[in-house]
Amino acid sequence: MPVNARGIAFDLVDLTAPWREPAAPVILLHGIGANRLCWTEWVGVLCPHHPVIRCDLRGFGESAALPEAGDLLFELVADVVSLMPAGGQVHLVGESAGGTIMLATALRHPERVRSLTLSNAAITGRRIGQLDRWRPLFAQGVAAWNAHMMECRFAPGAISEQAWAWYAAQQGRTRPASALAIADLLATLELGEQLPTLQPDLLVLHPDASPFVPLSVYDGLSAACPRAELEVYRGVRHGLPFSHGYDCARRLLAFLARH
Repeated sequence: MPVNARGIAFDLVDLTAPWREPAAPVILLHGIGANRLCWTEWVGVLCPHHPVIRCDLRGFGESAALPEAGDLLFELVADVVSLMPAGGQVHLVGESAGGTIMLATALRHPERVRSLTLSNAAITGRRIGQLDRWRPLFAQGVAAWNAHMMECRFAPGAISEQAWAWYAAQQGRTRPASALAIADLLATLELGEQLPTLQPDLLVLHPDASPFVPLSVYDGLSAACPRAELEVYRGVRHGLPFSHGYDCARRLLAFLARH
């Protein structure tokens, strides 16, 4: 598994036809408790049309540990920038905390970003639910936190038993210190107020039953970003990018074709 100079584990999938005009790469970034493999269905849809770079968020999977000091958001944005091909633009896709980081990247480096897609992503820290429960759960052990998170991610029957077991196994490897550090960062951010300054085109894929990020955080989106598109998935919890990966990726592909 390649690891870049910043310690970010990633893989590149490029099945685009060599006779086509080169397409901008799509960078995929997951949130707390996941890893780059959660994007498998997305990669299958996107890679014939765009090179796809999926990475492990710092502090998760095979990437380096979170820095112990300094500006954490600055470092996480720098991690994303380190994956961008030199001199070109990219499409950014982020889910949950990964979406918040991708939004911060697009706001700070608009010249490098052609489009931004957010899936169940927090844009305002004061509206995130349930974070106050995480420390008591971790105090009982990672298994207690993991069980709670699985209920928050997926409604009964939303995914197969095999998929449920796989996701629970991946999430069960979460390092509490990493999860809590990212959660504390998210709670301090108020990026929604900066949406009117966002330059790249924006696609928002959002569930209506996430216990963490209510759909109402995107009220007023069309006024803030007139070119933004919002797709709402009814009866879906916070695990939208995994439970509906194929559908979300097809929606993204259509969005990229228009933009």
